[in-house]
Amino acid sequence: MDVPIPVPSAPQLFVAAGQGSRWKLAGTDADGGRLFVPELVDPAVTPRWVWAREAELVEVVGELVPFGGAA
Repeated sequence: MDVPIPVPSAPQLFVAAGQGSRWKLAGTDADGGRLFVPELVDPAVTPRWVWAREAELVEVVGELVPFGGAA
């Protein structure tokens, strides 16, 4: 069963990792955890399995620093 995941409206939160990758907030999970997609990806047309949980993203790329948008 597909459960719709809300996609936030503007202003959009963008974050950057120390190694240069950039991500944007795509929505939240059932527990309120933040979910991110790569900066240039449109979450409205991207499958949910592509989205990254914030905690997992931090484990892989390190600290996430807000920039632009709602930073």
